[in-house]
Parts: sequence; structure tokens; C-alpha cells
Amino acid sequence: MLYPNPVQDQLVVSGLPGKGDIIIKDIAGRTVIKQIAASAQSLTINVSSLNKGTYLLHYFDGRENTVAKFSKQ
Repeated sequence: MLYPNPVQDQLVVSGLPGKGDIIIKDIAGRTVIKQIAASAQSLTINVSSLNKGTYLLHYFDGRENTVAKFSKQ
């Protein structure tokens, strides 16, 4: 789960199943943020440096890839 959506500065990712990689890509597929999720709890990502637009958050734990879309205001 991602919130708030749309986001301004801080994106919260909750319900992570465990340790994994979080990669945020712009709509053209370029990686703009990469971070490691260390636990299955909530993670806050600073997205204030991103331009306004639509982004895809990829979560990969070594077995499965989950993708969620969000907007930056």
C-alpha cells in the first residue's frame, strides 16, 4: 500500500512482506530512486526531489516483483 497518493514529499509504503529492493522508475522506465526495505513494516521514502508526474514503484524480494503506480504533485 502506498500513501498519500498523490504525494508531495514523503511516500509511505506499508505492508511489505520482508526485506527487498524498492526501485522507483519514471514513466520512461528510468530508475530515479533505489532503496532497500529492511523489514515488513512501513517505509517512508523522500520523493521531494522528483518532478511532478507519474511513477512506478517496484518491490522485489528475490522471488516476486510487485508494482504500484503513484503520482507526484
